[in-house]
Amino acid sequence: MFCLKCGTELPEGSKFCNHCGASLAAVGQTEEMKERTDPAGIPEENETAVALDPALNGRGIQDYIGDTTANPASRKRVPILVYVLPIVSLVIVAALLGSIYAYQKSVNRQVEELLQQGEQLALDGKLAEGKAAIEKALEKRPDHRVLLADQKLLTDAIALQARLDDADKQRKGKKFDEAIKEIDSLQKELASRSGPVFQKLVAAVDTKKEEVVVEQVVAGLPAKKAVEELAPLFNVIRDYKGEAAQKAANQIKQKIADIAYEKASAELSDKQFANALVTLEEALKFDESNKKLTTLKTTVEQKKQSFEEAENRRIEEAIEKANQEDLANRTEAVELVSVDAFTDEYGYFIVEGTIKNRATRSISSVLLYFDILDESGEAVDQASVYVSPEFLASGDEGDFYAEFYNYEDNMSSVNVNRAEWQLN
Repeated sequence: MFCLKCGTELPEGSKFCNHCGASLAAVGQTEEMKERTDPAGIPEENETAVALDPALNGRGIQDYIGDTTANPASRKRVPILVYVLPIVSLVIVAALLGSIYAYQKSVNRQVEELLQQGEQLALDGKLAEGKAAIEKALEKRPDHRVLLADQKLLTDAIALQARLDDADKQRKGKKFDEAIKEIDSLQKELASRSGPVFQKLVAAVDTKKEEVVVEQVVAGLPAKKAVEELAPLFNVIRDYKGEAAQKAANQIKQKIADIAYEKASAELSDKQFANALVTLEEALKFDESNKKLTTLKTTVEQKKQSFEEAENRRIEEAIEKANQEDLANRTEAVELVSVDAFTDEYGYFIVEGTIKNRATRSISSVLLYFDILDESGEAVDQASVYVSPEFLASGDEGDFYAEFYNYEDNMSSVNVNRAEWQLN
């Protein structure tokens, strides 16, 4: 017999191996030795093989191995490896399958993280970075339908963003018409797209259009010299709510007010009251709360009424012009109490002051004429301003206020040289 562990030949009936000390099964070892020395080479338990072998000529197994029923201990014992090997194989296969499952699960987790990262980057406006994350995930799962859809969407969004960037380059190059044309085209295309990424693009395109339109309006503002030229510019940007748009709208309204004020004042000086009122009302459509315009409008209306009411009185006053008191009232009724001139923080040259009625009668429609001087005392412009309130009783004081945009920054002081008024 032989040791099943180390293969050492042992005396028949040994219980332990003399070489390695392993425990032995006597019956199993005996039957193993019989199998090794059987000249027919036929395994004892393989009855099927014996039955199917034609060389047996119908003989039974007992003809070769003898009667085993009489001595059960003499039957062959199956080696333990017959049971161990299948179990080990199953364990190995299970381990491999578990490893594969764990690996695939890890890949799925990485893909999910990259998908979420890419979508978040896209929502943050980082389209190229988002697409890169999506494509990295596609390297792990090339057939992932969501990844493929996101890749297609971001490719489209990046192309649209590139066109918006081109429009911005045209804006910087002062090619405003070309930029607006490209932006209008983008807006039409984005109208057929949906989703948060495209919604952000829509907002970006709308913002960019407002920026381009405002810059175009501001660039053309200096060349506009009439209310009729400025009105279309104001109508273009009046509905935009951005800070730049509001600032440009205020610039247009201020320029309209300045032009209208100057024109209406000239018409008032020429006693064209109706024309002056039309000029002011047109300008007030753009800024109905403009204090300078509303004040002048009130003055024109009062002046118009006073002029109409004073027509008859002028005839009488002309007859009584010899009267010294009347003459003094006509020539010395207005006393300049104070006058101040300065440039404010917005670049406007402000003229304000106070006059007093020294006449024995009330006066109205007091109009002061003055020269605007530079620092050297040279006149750079001439202007006039009405005193408020319209009517001044004897001894009462009235105030005047005027402002001019100091374009050349050369206005320093004023010199009031004469006054006009009406005796009541």
